[in-house]
Amino acid sequence: MTASFLFLAFVGHYLPDFVGRASFAWAFISFITVLGIGLFSTILIDVAVFGNTCVDKLARLLSAAIQLALTFGFVIVGLVFIYVIGVSGSIQKIPSGQKILLVMSLAVPALYCQIVVFNFLNAQGKARYELFYLWSINALFIVASLVYLYYRPLISIIEYVVAYVLLRWVGVVLVIFFVVRVDLRHYSLWRLGKNNWLGQAKLISSGAPLALCFGGESFLYFALSLISREMGDIELAAYQISMHFLSVIYMISIGVGNAAAILIAGDTQGDSVTISRSRLVEGIVFGSLLMAPCLVVCVFLPDYVALLYTSDQQVAAMVAGSIQLATPFLVFELIYVVTRMVLRSLGDSWLPTAMTLVCLNGIGLLLTWGLFIMYQPGVKSIILALTGCTFILMVSLVLRYIRFTDTHRRSALAQ
Repeated sequence: MTASFLFLAFVGHYLPDFVGRASFAWAFISFITVLGIGLFSTILIDVAVFGNTCVDKLARLLSAAIQLALTFGFVIVGLVFIYVIGVSGSIQKIPSGQKILLVMSLAVPALYCQIVVFNFLNAQGKARYELFYLWSINALFIVASLVYLYYRPLISIIEYVVAYVLLRWVGVVLVIFFVVRVDLRHYSLWRLGKNNWLGQAKLISSGAPLALCFGGESFLYFALSLISREMGDIELAAYQISMHFLSVIYMISIGVGNAAAILIAGDTQGDSVTISRSRLVEGIVFGSLLMAPCLVVCVFLPDYVALLYTSDQQVAAMVAGSIQLATPFLVFELIYVVTRMVLRSLGDSWLPTAMTLVCLNGIGLLLTWGLFIMYQPGVKSIILALTGCTFILMVSLVLRYIRFTDTHRRSALAQ
């Protein structure tokens, strides 16, 4: 998320004419990336169950996941290429916005592999590798941008996007090489992956529910990007910048939710449902403590946040208002994400998935449509609609968790 902030901030300050088109391309890539986060999230639980002793099983799992990540990633690149050619009519006539989208899509396979490798390492308690990698990439990104500006002050948007994509690929290739050499010293990921269709099918089937959950969330945000684009470049830029900053804070919810799921899955000493109650409370309390400074920034310092992204005063004013209005949305989001991940670790996947799709994509879009008609079309109405549908989803998932645990308790007492 910090890397994406650096990308958008650079465009917003040095290529302001392209901020709307670049942010829309980023919205699509974010949607596709979130699908990958959901699809490959099951690796966290699988690795936690295997532990650090079943090296052969771990190697086969990682091999299947990387090959699946590359396959899905390049399929998406192909689909984007077909879409761009279909819209423009020929390669020579591709407009700048479509070129940005096409070039940025080339980073998707690398992003999928990055998700896979670091889920694998994090579930083994090796989160320091991801911290080192990500902040090294961010530092390199900043240095490369400054050097490029020094020698070539007139940089084009396509050149900048190409540099970003290359940096992603170089980084993930180095990480995979490191994992194979250091973590899996005696295993060839390519050899283990041959004819490993069963492993890939298992990853798809187990990861599909959460992929649909995350995809449902992200699709709503992408659909709202399409709506914002119809209102003009200023509204589109304001919406995308606002959602990017909120998504940065959303990473707290994802991290805490994943941690709770790993702890529940890896605890073999007691009843997982009983354990989940304390983990759920711990997750929400800990997540709230981490999020508190972010909420203070949203309420009291939104103008400064907006100016980090863009020098356009009109866009910055809209962004500041949206961030301030979205404070309750972040709280509701934390609670429902942690609750849903706890349910996922208990084996309850499909009903929470259905709840997510109905509340966000169904109720969320309906609320947006209603507010556009009865209140005003704009980014403010979109934020209000997001807050409303997120609150409904939070309440639904908490009630689902209570009912799920009550049913389990009654069943245990009967036995």
